[in-house]
Amino acid sequence: MSYNQKRDSEITLVNVANGQPFPCAPADAVVLSSVSLGWRGIIVERHHLKPQEMPEHYVIGHGISVSTSQRPIAFGWKDGDRRREGVLNPGEFHLLPYGESNTPRWLQMFDQVSLVLDPRFVADVVRDGLPPEKVAFATQRSGSDAIIRRYCDMFLSELATDSPSGLLYVETLCVGLALHLLSNYAVVKPKSPLPRGKLNAFQLRSVVDFVLGVSPK
Repeated sequence: MSYNQKRDSEITLVNVANGQPFPCAPADAVVLSSVSLGWRGIIVERHHLKPQEMPEHYVIGHGISVSTSQRPIAFGWKDGDRRREGVLNPGEFHLLPYGESNTPRWLQMFDQVSLVLDPRFVADVVRDGLPPEKVAFATQRSGSDAIIRRYCDMFLSELATDSPSGLLYVETLCVGLALHLLSNYAVVKPKSPLPRGKLNAFQLRSVVDFVLGVSPK
């Protein structure tokens, strides 16, 4: 829902230089946030950001940023000692796994949806009790992925209408997004989850495909 009283982003970044946490976006840039809705395993926020260069940091969680701007955005970041410059087109995304250093800058007003997955939640999707550090993703810059964009749109739709479909629906989306990331961006792909008393990977994928409206192959 939208904030009645504006607050800083609830997505936490950590300054690499001094170890201090700070919010992903200031209060005047946060358009929507999921924090007050009680969603488990994920924070979703919509931001309207001014041009800036951020200090070197990492995000607390596996972070995805999807551009919802209407035009390409000049976007740069540091890669070791080098600075790389590129373009983030509408619908493209960055994926930064937990602990990945990031020093981004953008030169225009920038609209984005940030999705930050709890590493503990993602690890439990693989296997109950799996240590979160056992799951790692490959960093993606200016990637194009229609499935990630679809999840982004569906989370945003729930966010904009105060989650009318309920927490179970949102958690199903969250699990589906985690499975998609594990299937396509994991550094070492874990085995499919088969916890006792829960849906197996095939059953869960069928539920997620139904939610997303994907026709069976």
